[in-house]
Amino acid sequence: MRVQKFCAILALALPGFVATPAISAPTGLGATSPPNWYTVEVLIFRYTEPGAALGETWPAQVSSPPVKGAVYPPAVATGPYAMLTRMSGPITNAENRLANTAEYAPVRLLGWRQPATTPNMARAVSFAPLPVSTTGPAPAPVPGPQPAPSGKVQVTGTATLLVINRKPALALNLRLCEPRPPGLVLQPPPMATEVATMGAAAAVTRALPQADTVLPPQPRSDISPPGQQCFLLRQRAMLTPGQLQYFDNPAFGVLALVTPIEPPS
Repeated sequence: MRVQKFCAILALALPGFVATPAISAPTGLGATSPPNWYTVEVLIFRYTEPGAALGETWPAQVSSPPVKGAVYPPAVATGPYAMLTRMSGPITNAENRLANTAEYAPVRLLGWRQPATTPNMARAVSFAPLPVSTTGPAPAPVPGPQPAPSGKVQVTGTATLLVINRKPALALNLRLCEPRPPGLVLQPPPMATEVATMGAAAAVTRALPQADTVLPPQPRSDISPPGQQCFLLRQRAMLTPGQLQYFDNPAFGVLALVTPIEPPS
């Protein structure tokens, strides 16, 4: 019911909107070669209805998606994966439409340009600044809009554009963390896995030589921020260039727009 209502809202404002279901594998072959370059625009939004995430059983802890090898567009000045300085009309209209609707709230809008890539050459794009290497130089200031500050709604994870069977597709691996809704049903921790892990860790500890110093505990990426619940959206779908694509789960959703462009000189 919520999906139908959402599609109706956007269909009224955006004649080019289509809601194609996410798929796990591509089908069909295109008749022509894909364009060499695309712009990619991704709008992440959350559902604000009190019972939006209810009716599901959610994991108590959700691992942050890996970002190894990813690129962060706001930190790219020119060339491939550079952030767009101006978003297109359809994605901007969608953001305004959602912002003016009580049931939805935009969280993150990010756009970039990139060459078409096959699955084995695809590079993920991160929605949050990448971890800073302790051995590398200090990063330059990052221009453009930044993610929400700590303690509010936060988005991490990646989007990956790839070309499959001569057609563009987008793979999302996103985590959204927000203040924990009341009445949320969480999965109990896997006790058998925890016991097995503790046993394996104890065996490894006994095998290691004892040292005089104790290493500080390392931060865990699968721990939700205090008082927050994290939700995972991991989907892939074929895209029609120039048309909005809708991804969602019971907690938050994504609108994506991929547009062919001339290769930059």
